[in-house]
Amino acid sequence: MDNSVVLTTVLLRTLGEPIAAYLAEHGIRAFVRSDDCGGLDPALAFSRGVEVRVASEDLVRANRLLKQMQDAVELDDDELYE
Repeated sequence: MDNSVVLTTVLLRTLGEPIAAYLAEHGIRAFVRSDDCGGLDPALAFSRGVEVRVASEDLVRANRLLKQMQDAVELDDDELYE
């Protein structure tokens, strides 16, 4: 997916993966990107964050789904990196 954009940035891969899975369940391809040495050094995510990326054409719908997910699981804003 070479036209990907950042949907959100979270603190941990374990927060990003469920978001990507939720989007996939709703037909949106998403992936998690983190400069954490392929998962070998997760502490790097604390300084750089973990990006959840989607295709640019899916961004509006993905934002709506992310908001629904935040409301449903009561994800605190401080768990988001931004």
